[in-house]
Order: sequence, then C-alpha cells, then structure tokens
Amino acid sequence: MDIGTTSVKVCVYDPDTKELIAKQNKDTAANIPSDQGIEGNKQDVPKIVSAVHYCVSRLPRDVLRHVKKIGVCGQMHGVVLWKNRAWEKVEKDGVVIRYEATREKMSALYTWQDTRCKPEFLDTLPKPDSHLQCYSGYGCATLLWMLRHKPEKLKNFTCSATVQDFVVAMLCDLESPIISDQNAASWGYFNTEINEWNIEILKSIDFPVNLLPKIVKSGGIAGTLSSSWNGIPEGTPVGVAMGDLQCSILATLETRGDAVLNISTSAQLAIVVDKISDLGCQTIEHLPYFNNTYLVVAASLNGGNVLATFVKMLQQWMLEFGFPIPQSKLWEKLIALGLDAPGGTNMKIIPLLLGERHAPTAKASVENIDLSNIQLGYVFRSLCDSLIENLHNMMPKQILLNANIKRIVGNGSGLSRNAVLQRAVENYYSLPLEFTSGVHTTKFLELSFIEDNMENIKKSDDVDSPTADGNLLQPPKDKSIATRNPLMKVRTYVLALRPWSLSGSLLPTLLGAALAYRLPGDNGFSWVTLLLTLCTVIPVHGAGNVVNTYFDFVKGIDNRKSDDRTLVDHILSIDEVVSLGAILYMAGCAFFVLLVIMSPARMEHLALVYFGGLSSSFLYTGGIGLKYIALGDIIILVIFGPVSVVFAFLAQTGRVDWPIFCYAIPLALNTEAILHSNNTRDLEADRKAEIVTLAILIGRTASHLLYAFLLFTPYIMFVVASVRCSFWFLLPLLTLPRGFEIERRFRRPETMQYVPRQTARLNFYFGMLYMISCLFANKLPFLSR
Repeated sequence: MDIGTTSVKVCVYDPDTKELIAKQNKDTAANIPSDQGIEGNKQDVPKIVSAVHYCVSRLPRDVLRHVKKIGVCGQMHGVVLWKNRAWEKVEKDGVVIRYEATREKMSALYTWQDTRCKPEFLDTLPKPDSHLQCYSGYGCATLLWMLRHKPEKLKNFTCSATVQDFVVAMLCDLESPIISDQNAASWGYFNTEINEWNIEILKSIDFPVNLLPKIVKSGGIAGTLSSSWNGIPEGTPVGVAMGDLQCSILATLETRGDAVLNISTSAQLAIVVDKISDLGCQTIEHLPYFNNTYLVVAASLNGGNVLATFVKMLQQWMLEFGFPIPQSKLWEKLIALGLDAPGGTNMKIIPLLLGERHAPTAKASVENIDLSNIQLGYVFRSLCDSLIENLHNMMPKQILLNANIKRIVGNGSGLSRNAVLQRAVENYYSLPLEFTSGVHTTKFLELSFIEDNMENIKKSDDVDSPTADGNLLQPPKDKSIATRNPLMKVRTYVLALRPWSLSGSLLPTLLGAALAYRLPGDNGFSWVTLLLTLCTVIPVHGAGNVVNTYFDFVKGIDNRKSDDRTLVDHILSIDEVVSLGAILYMAGCAFFVLLVIMSPARMEHLALVYFGGLSSSFLYTGGIGLKYIALGDIIILVIFGPVSVVFAFLAQTGRVDWPIFCYAIPLALNTEAILHSNNTRDLEADRKAEIVTLAILIGRTASHLLYAFLLFTPYIMFVVASVRCSFWFLLPLLTLPRGFEIERRFRRPETMQYVPRQTARLNFYFGMLYMISCLFANKLPFLSR
C-alpha cells in the first residue's frame, strides 16, 4: 500500500511469477483548510483511511485470501497525532469489513508541504545531533512549532507518527506506533548512525518525547493483522511503513552504477552509497536506504509542479482572450516548440517558484529578456533547462562521476513525457538518460521482497568495496539488461506488437483456409499458400498495432496507467517504433508478392483485398483516426472478420463464395468484443483525452450489454448450426463457461482491467475450436463441396 499526498495505491504482487495480480488506486481529496492560511497544509486522516479501505475492498476476494505479507510506504515528513487506538473496527456477521479512523481522537495530518516554520523560528531551535537538518514540514519541526504556539493541543494526544505509520498501527491494533528509520530520519532530530532520536536535546527544550514512536529498521515487521480484513487472514505480517522515495528508488535501481532521477510533482536525484561522507555540497543529504546503505539525494521542491503552473498560466491567459485550449494540446505544442528551439539562449530563469528547503525564501525570476528570446519555444526550453540546472547546482555531475555513475535512470511522468527535460538532463550531466521497462512512479514494493531485491542488486553490481579513507564506490562493470541478455531487445520488440492481440488476424485467416480446405479450387489446397497468407496478414496486423501505439502516444492518450506503455515508459523510442512498423509492413508486402506468385487468384483481386482491406487497419488511429471519432469498432469488425476470411479463401481457391462472409460473423463478433472491452476499460482516460469511442457514447451500462451481445451471440449461432447441420458446431461451446467468468469480471471495476487480454485468450480457443468444427462437420451451412 502506497499512501501518497494525493492518492492511495494498492496492489497485490506474486513473487513467484513476478506478476502484478491486481491493483487499485483512489484520490484521497483529503486537503482541508488551515488556520495558518497558505502557510499551513493539512489533510483529513479519516478520508485517507477511507481511501485505503476503498482500494483494498475492491481487490478480488479470492486473491486477498492468499496474501502472505503486507508492505506499506507513504508520504514522508508529515505528522499526525492521536490518542490511544483512535480507530474502530466495523464488523458484519462477526467479520471485520473495514477500519475507520476516529476523527474526535486525532489531529489532522500536517504534511511535508506545510511552511508554518519560518527560518526565524527554525534558527531558534537547537542543532540536531545528526547529519540531517530539520526543515519546515518535518514532523519534529511541526511539533516544536505547536509546543511554542499551541502547547495545550499537544496535551490532548499520546501518540504521533506519519500517516502510513498510523495505518500500520491501526491494522495491527498497536497501543503505540512504530516508525522506520527512513520515516524517522524524515522528521529531523534523528541520528541514523545509532538509530535513535535526539532524546536529550529534545528534552532540553521540553519537547514531549513520549509522543515519539518506537524505531524499527526498514524492512522489519511492525506486527500482524489483528483481524481478518476483506479476506486477508488474521495474523498476516505487516511491515513497518517505509519512505515512498526509498521505495521508488528500489523499484527503479538496477545496479549501483545507476543514478535515479525522478521528476513528478517535485524532483529528486539520488545515488546509493555505503556510508556517510563529506561530498563538499550542502544541498544534498544522506538518507537511510536499505541494508545499512544510504541514498545521497538532491531533493528539489521544484519539478513538474513548476511546469504545470506555467502551462496552467498559459491556459488561463488564452481563456481570458476567449480561446479555451486543453492542457494536453498546450503540452504537446510546448514540447514540440521546445525541441525546435536552439540552445545557448541568454535568457536565464530562476525556477524556484516554491523556494527550496535550503533557501525557503527564494522566489522565481527571469533575467536577460530581449527581442531575440521571447518566442514561446525559447521560454519553455529555458524553463526546462533551469529546472535541471537547479538540480545540477544541488548535485553537480562531478559527484556522480566520483561515484562512478554510468547512467541516469529516469522515473516520473514529469520526465518521461517531456523530451525537452530529457535533453537538458543529458546536456548538464553528460550521462545517458534511460528509462527501464515497466517502472512506474506508482510501483509498490511488498515488504517480503526487499531483501531479495537488494541481494539481486548487490549480485549484479560486481563492485569493489569502498576504500578505508571513505571514497565512494569504484567503477561497476556495465551490466545493463541489454548487455546481460542480447535477446532482451528482441523480446522488447515482440512485446511492442501486443502478441496477445494477434489472434484477431490469425484465426480468421485459419478459418478462411479451413473453408478452402473443405471447398478446394481446381488446384487443390496448398500448405505453402497458407504459410504465405499468414506471413502476409500477421505482419500487417502487427504494424497496425505499432501505428496505434505511435498515434496514441503522440496525441497524449497513452499514460502511465495505460495498458500499452511502450513509448510512455521509453521501452522503445519513437524512431524505433516507427521503424518497426515500417519493417513489418514491408515484410507483409514482400510476402504478398510471393503469395501473388503462388496463388491461383488474380493479382488485382488479391491486391484489392490486401491494400484496400487489410491495410485499412492503419486508419484505426492513423490518417483520419477512426478510433477517435467512434468509428474504430466498424473497421475492426470488418477487417478482422470478413476481409481476413475472404483473403485466405481467395488466396487458396482463386474465387470468392459470398456465403463465406456468413462464416466470418461469429469470429468477427468475438474479436470485436476484445476491442470493445478495451475501450470500456479506458473509458475515463479516453474521455479526459477528449476522444470519442463507442463506449463513451453509449455509457458503461450499455457497454456491458453490448459486450454480452458480442460475446454470447456466436454461441447461440453455433447451437442453431448444430441442430440444423452438425453436432461438431457444439465444440466451441466448451469455452462458454470461461465466457461467463469473463463477463462477470467485466461487471467489476477492480477486475475490468484484465478483461481485454482474457477475452483475447478466449478468442484464440474459441476460434481454434470453430475452425476444427468447420473441418470435421459433415455438412457446412450455405456451402456445398
């Protein structure tokens, strides 16, 4: 469970298969007004707990029953106070169905964004016995501010911790909270080397040290689940809550030769070292990591939030002129203009819109504006450059070079979607910027896998130990994924084709060939022609998938929550995707030429179906983009049904029997069910991207009815065919129970995300059994030998 500043995210992970089994997320909408005005930042904890319950309760119960451990991470620095056991268990029939935080027994959450502690106040506090400073928004700083300004408030409570620690205490029914060294360090007044609070220093200023939680090393167990919870068994171990920064680094880091750069709301650049050392830079910190190691971190308050503010400002300006423009269009245009803008402009932007922890009073400004640099592209590039320059000032590239860093691994939507920022990173740090496949800022880390992951990182490092004089690590050997396994690149290209969807073209082609086998032409049935037909059709389908990936990314439709993240996660570059699509289509055309030579059909007939029919799949997202105007379903229904069946039949026999179209209907409907389930799953994301699909037009309820029609109508047709023609047509009904199961999953939001792939798998077995029925049926409807 990841309890973040704006949302809660929960997932179930299988360590044996390394698969994500289920996931849920929900915005907390927990911000509440503060009596400190804009300087205060508070959140309502019961709303956060409610979001946790929402996510967990919507995970499949049959999955939750098999949960073995619970890992938790969340927003660091913040503090919430409460009286003993400020929660209630809500039971039904003797079973705990949810936990509720008791608002009357607790304070609000004072978040890391709280700025009530001014530099003048912080200067009056004693210096911590720690290499880490204490800033505004840190737990101890907030509590010390309350001690001075609202001392009576502190007397109402007996416990304090981060909000994720509160959730752990609630689940384990702990009398007093437990905090990890990672979260404790984020509070201030904590010595990481001896793993203790600065008790004596805090006592000297009358700090209520009884409020401080007990410390456990990150990766340790805080307790066990006190009651069965939504199917999770009572007694399930619950890990001590960890820092979200450390967990995001652990999810991204591959070797100790990597630096991790995360730019989402804010920005952080981090590397892993074995011990604290003086790097000659006051703007970086050593934060506790895992297995007694440290993160060297430059944490800027200014990242994607600054760019988002700039975009929002432009949008507001245009609105005031009477020209409303979606932010997605502004982002697309700004990035394009920024990439075209030349470097070396003398405009200088100070991007410190939110200040910095080491410079809380700093403000943003622009210098050296002249007539040559006021174009929008120049300004946007200068802004992106300034954000990376600010990070570079906090952690110069020499620190990375001294640590033998070989590359920077990117993370966060603010970086992955902004090629202008990416270019700035490589310019300032002179290191390659890469994005590892499948890494997300929302990736969750289950407690039981941390030690295994750290062991894997250590094994892959193959680095020498640091020398006795405290120098940083020696150069690691380069063992990137591609270097360790050359076949990984090939696998990446294959996955980019979405191979699970290729049954949509494979099965209609096989069905057409099966009908041709039963009704051969004058030259009989040719297995070579069948092979050439498959080699012609499948590459075109794969090229269509790649074109879909390209246009969905360019139009800003694909994002970190999308099923297809080939370009979003930089698994492949845009150039690689374009090249892959071109190569596949050229391969299809090459096999088409061979097919024309081998087939008894006339070339112009084959060309008409191939170029006028099968190749039209590119129009789904390319060209006029039928997908975006609610016409995509029609072209898919036609191409991956009648057209593919007719093409295979024509290639074998040299003729077209019109009843062949009737045989394509069951398979076309089943294939369309794949697309419709995909569009229904992405309904909200597509609506936000301002495109129109059939699922958006008819709504979720009607979409469910349409999906049921597409899924089950073919089975009715087969029952009729079995009664009138041959019992062999009952064979596809073997997949009917699986169809009912998938339809039930379609109804449930928490399992809807898996329906398209499951429907595609059903389509494969359904199509294969249908083809076998056609081969062995003693009578084929509408056709005669």
